[in-house]
Amino acid sequence: MKNPNILFSSLFLSSLIFISCMSKEEVLPQTEKNETSDDNKVEIILEWDDNFPQLRVGITTVDFLLKPKSAVDVYYVISEKELEIEEVEDIKNLVESGSEESILMRGIESIDSNQDTLKVLVNGLAPLTTYYAYSVLSHPEKDSLQNEEFEYKFETNDRQSVQSFQSEVENREVLYLAYQLEEGLKYPEKLKPAIIFMGGHGETANEGEINLIRNGSLPQFIDKGNDIPMYVFSPQHTKNNWNIHMINEMIDEALEKYPIDPKRVYMTGISGGGFAAWDYAIEYADRIAAMVPISGNGNSNKACELKELPIWAFHNENDGIVSSNGSINMVNALNDCPPEIEAELTLFEDNGHNAWRRVYNASHNDWNKTEVKPINIYDWFLQFEKD
Repeated sequence: MKNPNILFSSLFLSSLIFISCMSKEEVLPQTEKNETSDDNKVEIILEWDDNFPQLRVGITTVDFLLKPKSAVDVYYVISEKELEIEEVEDIKNLVESGSEESILMRGIESIDSNQDTLKVLVNGLAPLTTYYAYSVLSHPEKDSLQNEEFEYKFETNDRQSVQSFQSEVENREVLYLAYQLEEGLKYPEKLKPAIIFMGGHGETANEGEINLIRNGSLPQFIDKGNDIPMYVFSPQHTKNNWNIHMINEMIDEALEKYPIDPKRVYMTGISGGGFAAWDYAIEYADRIAAMVPISGNGNSNKACELKELPIWAFHNENDGIVSSNGSINMVNALNDCPPEIEAELTLFEDNGHNAWRRVYNASHNDWNKTEVKPINIYDWFLQFEKD
């Protein structure tokens, strides 16, 4: 007769083996093994990689980033309205049938490697509008889908919105216009350049009001649907004479709240804002990388404070409000220092005060009044960055 202890041990070991086999069958509810017996084949996992899917949302576009853990098929849908998704098969059916009119984009893509990220670019969206994104993973060889679909509601951004910050030097809430870049909104980890714009006396406003989208200003150029390759921040002034220390606070606000490259902060101003640009640069030249003052004036006795700053001034030759001598004297005094980069001055041989309309807009009709060839001032700015 066998030893009862040996018999018990054999039964116990058999039970452990049985339980272990059962456990292995239960741990992979989202994993489909290949039907082939080839041990070198990679298991197909119907799961997203960490932090995916991602929606990088801009103003009129969105990047739908999809990355699974293995080679799979990806079904995706972008819709103008919320869809009734009751089962994962509903997404696949919507992609294949094309029956839902509200769908802006649909598709199926095969991802070959777990290192790949599928980027679906959706164009033509409306700013400040709500949309919906859906996706589900599918086995590339078997008719099986991921257990749970991805659903996400998102809203596109505004091109130029009213924002505010609390000014300590003026003891008030300062309103400002913030023009944001499509790619900056979608990928804020990549720092972008920016312009600080100052309006003139015609753009002053009461507290709580914005009066900058007028007179051919840079914010008005943007408001008409034009895009430029950098952020633009336009603080609203409530007095004709600018407080340059408040302008400095505006730069602090931009650097703190937006993905701005501190080496590529530029400045421009018109009329009274042109005065402010000269005055600010004399006090804070190390904070900006280049400057375009238009129809302004400054303190020529302090021009040499600007000898490390690239400057291009513009003025109408026959300006009856701010004499063109203001720009001429500043540029001549600066070039006498001499500066590291010679300051430039463009005089338009026509009348009027608003030389800035054509400077901000290379297609403006005012270019027909001068022999000066149209200039892309934004490309000029982007040549420069601080050390």
